[in-house]
Amino acid sequence: MIKTRVLYKLETINTEEKNLSSETVVVTNGSTGIGLTLAVKLAKLHANVGIWDKDEHALYNTQRFAKFNLNVNLIPFVCNMANKDDIYKAAEETKKELGRVSTVINTVTRASEKLFMNTSDDFLESVFQSNVLSQMWLTKAFLPNMTDVNSGRFIVISSMAGHMGIHKLTDYCASNAAVINFMMALRAELDNEGSSGIITTVVCPYFVKSSNLHKHTKLRLIRAVGKDDVADKTIQAMLNNESMVFLPNLFKYQACMRWLCPNFLSKFLKNLLIKDSNSSCVSKPLVEINPSDYISAIDDNNKTRSVCELSNIPPIETTQEICKNKEI
Repeated sequence: MIKTRVLYKLETINTEEKNLSSETVVVTNGSTGIGLTLAVKLAKLHANVGIWDKDEHALYNTQRFAKFNLNVNLIPFVCNMANKDDIYKAAEETKKELGRVSTVINTVTRASEKLFMNTSDDFLESVFQSNVLSQMWLTKAFLPNMTDVNSGRFIVISSMAGHMGIHKLTDYCASNAAVINFMMALRAELDNEGSSGIITTVVCPYFVKSSNLHKHTKLRLIRAVGKDDVADKTIQAMLNNESMVFLPNLFKYQACMRWLCPNFLSKFLKNLLIKDSNSSCVSKPLVEINPSDYISAIDDNNKTRSVCELSNIPPIETTQEICKNKEI
């Protein structure tokens, strides 16, 4: 059997050609995954970057490592994105320390990766709090200062799942569809109210190689995208004032065709691309902590207490190994 795999190419960001020194950026989930990758890349482009995360230990560990090993400065703020009071409090603290925030990038995402009827009501509520309501609360927290000067930017890292229905991802598809349409409606409202200088951007990647989502997804034809790919594409969209971004770009045609294709054809195309969205449901993801590639290693669910010391890097362990010896 001949296996075919479609590849695609992304332009990388040239840090010598771009300068974002005038930008003050907030990145949520900034101590792990796409959020951390984005924060570091933006800081290398000279932006003033504040990172939010609910794990205080991970935040300050990230700040120290970024400063002394990557030579970038990230300002940490503790915030649980599922709690609106935390968001409003963190927003005030951020504005007090960093000044007017020009760009807010929300990378928070959550999914059960289970059949809908096997997902608890409490977890469903938490998915919508994290994936949808957090974006609304973020907007309320930062929009007034942006409308004062008719300038600013909201970016949300959503998913192609918001444009289709996928087996075992009902909560993820529904919440991403909600946040995509919220951003579209917000765009229309801003334009209608005379605030067209405020930009909204939705980034919709295909399955992302991540330490906490899509680890057990089985794909056909098109490979999953990496965190660096998503971060680079997001920064390109930021620099070009794009409103809707698909990754890879060919998926914009799928989004256009979704209402034109008969249901059986849509089902065929999804089955052609996705063999299984979650082939192995696990309660505790295995997360490798690799100090030499820190950006790709920290997981926001990793509650280990291993601090990367500046002169004494701890041994590499997995979450499974740590769980045997430590309380998480």
